[in-house]
Parts: sequence; C-alpha cells; structure tokens
Amino acid sequence: MSEELEFAYQKGDIFALDYMAEEADDFLARGWTKVHNRAFRFGAYPFSKLKFIISKRRPLYLFISCSQDKQIKYPAEKLHIKINKKDLTYIDLKKQEINNIRVPISYEFVENGENTVEIYYTNDKKPEVKSSSSQKKKREFSLRFNKLLISSHNDLSFAKQFINNKASLLKNEKDSFVQKVPSVIDFYFDLPDKCIFEAQYKYHPSSHFDTQNNNLKLKVSVQKPDKREQIVYQALLDKDAVNKKFKIDLAEEKGVTRIRLWAGNIENNNNLAGYLSWSKASLLKKGKEKKKRENSKRDLKKLRQFISDKNTIVIILDAARADHFSLYGYFRQTTPNIDKFAREATVFFNAFSESLSTRCSIGTLFTGFPLSVTSLIQLKSRLPERLVSIAELFKINKFKTTGFTGVGNIGSAFSFDKGFDEYFELYKEKEFYRKSQEYLPYLFPWLESNKRKKFFLYIHFKEPHAIYIPLPPFQGMFSQDFDKKVDLTKIKFIGPELTDEEIEYVRACYDENLASADSAFGDLIKKIKKLGLLEESIIIVTADHGELLGEHGGLFSHGSYFGEGGIHIPLIIRFPEDTPVNIIEKSEALVKTSDIFATLADIYQFKIPQELISGNSLLPLVLGADKVVNSHVIIEKREGSSYCYRSKKYKLNYWKKIQAEFYDLEKDPKEKNNLFDRDNIIANFMLADLKRWIARQKKIRDLIFEGEILEEESNNRQIDKKTLENLKALGYIK
Repeated sequence: MSEELEFAYQKGDIFALDYMAEEADDFLARGWTKVHNRAFRFGAYPFSKLKFIISKRRPLYLFISCSQDKQIKYPAEKLHIKINKKDLTYIDLKKQEINNIRVPISYEFVENGENTVEIYYTNDKKPEVKSSSSQKKKREFSLRFNKLLISSHNDLSFAKQFINNKASLLKNEKDSFVQKVPSVIDFYFDLPDKCIFEAQYKYHPSSHFDTQNNNLKLKVSVQKPDKREQIVYQALLDKDAVNKKFKIDLAEEKGVTRIRLWAGNIENNNNLAGYLSWSKASLLKKGKEKKKRENSKRDLKKLRQFISDKNTIVIILDAARADHFSLYGYFRQTTPNIDKFAREATVFFNAFSESLSTRCSIGTLFTGFPLSVTSLIQLKSRLPERLVSIAELFKINKFKTTGFTGVGNIGSAFSFDKGFDEYFELYKEKEFYRKSQEYLPYLFPWLESNKRKKFFLYIHFKEPHAIYIPLPPFQGMFSQDFDKKVDLTKIKFIGPELTDEEIEYVRACYDENLASADSAFGDLIKKIKKLGLLEESIIIVTADHGELLGEHGGLFSHGSYFGEGGIHIPLIIRFPEDTPVNIIEKSEALVKTSDIFATLADIYQFKIPQELISGNSLLPLVLGADKVVNSHVIIEKREGSSYCYRSKKYKLNYWKKIQAEFYDLEKDPKEKNNLFDRDNIIANFMLADLKRWIARQKKIRDLIFEGEILEEESNNRQIDKKTLENLKALGYIK
C-alpha cells in the first residue's frame, strides 16, 4: 500500500480505487478538497494529477461523473484527460451534469507499476492563477466529481458492489480479503507443528457471467520447497452458499510452505466470473508444545544480581567487517589484542548490523528500535526525543554516563548525546585526526578519575573506516610488498576500475587500519585492567557496520549494497572473570545490533517496551541455552526504501519497485547467482515476511509517536562548523 493511500485511509477520504486489480491498485489525487460525503473537488490549477499502480498490464476503464458546483466562480467548459502523457479523451462539460462516462483505456496507455492520470479543465474567461495563489482562489476554478474510478471491469455496478463488500469486510473482519474469480492468490508461511487452516467465503457472481454452464471450483493447494504441489481442498462455487466454511489439517506441512487459493478457471482469466469475499481466515495450532527448560531461572537471577553494580563499556570499531578479524579466521594477524581479549569472552560468529550506515545502526544500538522506527534517513536527522536511549536508562539507574566519539555523524548536533552526563566529540579537538591512538590521551585520564564510580562508557573508534592510512608503525605493515599502489583518497570513485592486484592492495591498507585500531584497543584494555576495572565491568566490542572492499562490481566503503562484508560484524561480550555462572566461549546463533540493547536491559532489569523493540536478550545464549534467538535479521538502507532479509542459509535483497535478489549462501557465498523468481517458495516467504515486518514497524512508529511527524531534513537547521568539517572528511557530504 502506498504512503499516499495510507494517509487517505487515516483521513477517511478515499475516493478512487481500482476495484478489480490483483493487488491494491489504488490512486489518490493531489490538490483535492472534500465537498461533502459523496463528492470531492479538484482544487489544483490548471490541472490535477492522480497516480495508480497496476501489478499486471491490461485494458482498463475510466468512469467519470462530474458537475459544476454552484459555488464555483468560473465553471470548467472542457475536460482533457491524459494517461502517462498520452491523450486519452476530450469531454465537453457545457451541460449541467455528466453522468457515468465510461472511457476505455487500452494496453498502450498503461505500464506495469506506477501510472499517472492528468486531468486538465479549461475556461477561456478564467484569468491566470499563479502557483503561489491561495487555495481559495485556486478553487474558484474547479470541478465537482461524484465518481472518478479506474477499474479492470467494464460493469460499474458490479465494481461498486465489489468495493462495497471489500470495504465492509475490511471494517468488520480482521483477517479478510477479496479475490477475483478467476485468479490465484499465494500465501507464504513458516507453519508451526500441528497446524490447521480454516476460513469461510462467499461467492458473488458477475452479472455478465453465465454460472449455470460453468462448473467453477475453489481449490486450495500446499507446496513445500522442492516438492510437488498438492491439492488439499476443492469445492464447486455456489452463489447460494452463504459464508461457506472449511477446515484443512496441515499437520504434515511444518516449515516454509506456500498455500494457494485457486478460484475458477485461470486459463480464461479475461472472462470475469465474479469474486470471493473471504472472512475469518486463520492458522491455528492444534496443541501447545512443551517448552524445554534450557537455562535455569536461578542462573539468570545470579547473573543479574552479580552484574547489577558492575560497569558497562561498549567499544565500537567503525566500518569493521568480521571476516577481516584474525579472531574470525582471517589469514592476516590483524587483531591479536582482540583475539587475546576474546579468550575470556563470548564470541558471536553470526552477528549482523541492522543498517548500512553509522547513524542508523547506532540509533538502533542506542534505542533498540530499527531504522523504520527511528527514521534517521536524512543527512540532518536527529535521534528522536520520544525514544528512550540506553544512556538515559543507565542514568535513571544512577550510573554515570559518558561517551567518546571521533565521528561527527553521531554528534550532539544529531542528539546522540541524549542521556549522557558527558559526551566528548573528539573531532572538535585541535589536531585530532580520528586515529585510534589519539583517543587514549582523553580516555586514560577519564578512567583514572572515574574508577571508583558506577558508569556506562561508550567509545566509538573511527578506524578502520576510510581513509585507510593509519599512523606509523602500521603504514606498510601488510601493503609494503605490493608493486602497484593506489591513491586511497579516491578509491570510492575509481573502485570499479581497479585491477585485482590493486584491490588486494587496498584491502591490505584496510587491514593496517584495523590493526591500528586493535593496537589502541589493546592499550585501552591494559589500562582498564591496571585500574582494576576489568573485573568490575561488562565489556562489549562490536562495529556499527562492515565495509565492502571491491566486491559486487568493485564497490568500496559502505551504505550502498547489502554485501556480506558490509553487514557481517564482530560481537564479543566479556563478563567479569568471577561471574558466578558458566559463560559459553562462542555462539553460532544469528544475532543483531538491537540485541545488545535488549541484553543490557535484561541484565540490569531496565523497564522497556520489550514487545516493541526489535532486539532479543542474548543472556540465554551466553548461559549456554540451545535456542534460536533470531530466525533472521533485517537490515535497512539509510534512504528507507531498501531491505535485506538474512537468515543463516539464505539472503533476500529487496528494493521497492525493483526486482528482488535471492541467494543461497551455503551454495553461493559470494552471491553470484540470483535465484529470485515467482516460483521460489522460500524467496517469496521471506519477501512476504519482510513486508509484514515493514507494516508492523509502521504500526509501532505510529503507536510511539501518536501521529507526530518526525523532524525532516531542514536547510534552516545549523550544524556547527567542526561537525560539518568532520562529515565532509568522512565523505557524507561534499
């Protein structure tokens, strides 16, 4: 459903619908006003635009009923209609009223996807009205429309009956929908064990279709991946049967399954036989499963009691991809200090960022909500005041809260200092070049001054983020033996033109940046240990996102594509050595950024809306529970229109209005073979589940913000000079 349509539903002013489309082929005018409950008026001058979306190109019909309103000062005399800038029809409006004009729209006028209708109305006596004129003045010249409909059915009365039934169903039944006859509708589910599908339907025949001579059937089929489709229910469609019920036992269909509703003879789908109105469709579990007791409540209680007065230190390595850590099996010794630290910690081998860019992912880390809720999609977007940050939760619970960042993208200019007693933006300091070692002269004195306090400390190192030129002695550590050197300040622009050897050189330089950050990390841990804070703190090491290094057509940096290098991040959690419960050393479970927020909230028993945030506590995994915390992770692009649905085995990349990509990562780890098509059951299940998730996040956002419009990017908002310089240095602005 389009954003415009959702807005109109909230207003209650929907006036134009494609009744018979397979999907919601709805459109909405711009520049309209409501005249009364049954009419609307175009108010834009000299024309109005409407948009409609069709999923399958086909002939359509435009229905119009219009008249002059007595309040209109300059009645329109002629109506000129275009579709996709092609002339459709001219109508003489000198009569008092034009009723039920039907205009055929042939194939050549329409396209799959978005289409535009332009309506021009003229009056030779009307003086010029500028775009800046008041709405009242514009509406002196307009038309009153009682009907303006686009339908794939040529019978207006049947189309009206269709939409009336549809509106009634949607209003009164939670799980209701309308299906054309003939047509096929697919549903994709991950079915639980011992499941039952039940529903009821009513057949509404078309007035132009002879039902007596056609044995129209309803069939329900199920299909598992790589298995044959099986019919599990069929019945003749009977117009006299009211709300016919059926129940199907799906006990043997556990897992990802396609459920298909076949209505009528789809081989003759141009001959509309009517429609089915469905209600009370649901999937039910036959019985409750016994849950295994995988970790004791006593252990959780012990852990929380022990940790309640301990510090928390979160350390971010910016743009650090997990597979370049020697800890994660990389061939170079890039992270010897992190490797050593991890021997006394829990290492998560399948951790993923939930966004491709810093502000979006750290917004999720700080609030527990994904980008769809935080809406940090603009260059100047701020962390919403309405969302409670992790720093605020610690502060409420009497912790001192301090942050250190060398990244202006999450500076105070964007409200990321929310909840911090102190927020040190090091990039504003003189002679600070964002190298990890440069943090230490600021961090060490702070640790010495606060070693006897209970604190939450956030440290955001900039390395290994581009530009991949570390301080000595790390320059040349891995790259000195390469014959061909590359200008590292320009790789974002010349990346696709690099040879394989040059790409390897750039990767070696990235590794040097990572080794530099690891060295600073090692010095920091030594200091923490020397001050007696190592055994008084939970320490979490992770990244905001990863980095692409020449993959996927020569892409470098991050933010543009959902490649594994850009989304797979390190995650290491170390508890004090004398923690009174056993902590596991590694986990292969699928985990994500917001799980860190949820885990800290669980440890310290912070009061949060657990049912709303996207994260899940990792404590059961840390304590050794054999359970699935996340069946998948959803990653978003900053623009808010692209998504990645990543399970352990499969990946779906989805761009709105662009065909999706689907990869089997076990067979195709480099994502070379796109398997997405309409018959791939797993891909379509993931896409359906993703769309349900997107809809749920919108509901959560509406619930939290109660209709409040979040602050959009504003040219009037001033960003301080130092932050602006930092954003330019990082490549966010030119």
